[in-house]
Amino acid sequence: MTGYILIDFDNLLPPKVVLNASAVNHRLAACIRESLAQSPDVNDLNLRLYGGWKTESLLSRRGSDVAALMPEVDPFPMVLEKGRILRGSLRLATGLVSQPAFELDDTFRTRASPPRLRLSTTPVPEGCASAEHDRCPVRSFARMTSNPDRLCPGDDCAITARSAFTAYEQKMVDTMLTCDLVELASNGSAIVSVVSADTDFVPSLLYARSRSLSILQLQVPAAGLSPQYVRLLEENGIIVNALEGRDGDQRIAG
Repeated sequence: MTGYILIDFDNLLPPKVVLNASAVNHRLAACIRESLAQSPDVNDLNLRLYGGWKTESLLSRRGSDVAALMPEVDPFPMVLEKGRILRGSLRLATGLVSQPAFELDDTFRTRASPPRLRLSTTPVPEGCASAEHDRCPVRSFARMTSNPDRLCPGDDCAITARSAFTAYEQKMVDTMLTCDLVELASNGSAIVSVVSADTDFVPSLLYARSRSLSILQLQVPAAGLSPQYVRLLEENGIIVNALEGRDGDQRIAG
């Protein structure tokens, strides 16, 4: 029997956590353990890691770092209880399961200037100590992000929002995981586990359940999921399990 674990990698191992083999091994082992608990007869388990792996057609920095660890963290073949062998694969998801020949490039992009920020209340948020000053940093930053060509409010400063800030974006990644989820569940894989705390995957899990008799499971990292969504998924026959974070994970300063 064949199963799949679809892993939203930045949910499993946030970028602020130092990327090393020990941290990845710990989390992958937890994902495998939870999946086998629901479908112990699986003998072929495929782990797909989703993220912004490509900058144009080349591996992004994050993609390169994860790819370098793959030989060290690949858990297969794995010896289970009573000597049973679990085979499988560990791959970066760079294309759809249904069309593996097509590589989806440019899934990690940089954009000049941050997204526009709006004040929670106007003219300034309650409690602002600089409400009467034209140079209130909060107001100045909100104005600066309203237009990428807006100049810094500092005296004689020629820096614009476009030149001062960079925003990082993952594109097509969630849609790729969603398409694979529906494809695999519809084709009768023994178990399809999604590892993420992103509520964007709730509709796709519900849709996949309506088309499939596969065991569907959401494994939620330590960030958690709103109780209302947990109830909704469980009422529709989808298993929701919490994956605990590893104590003592080092975090990147900054």
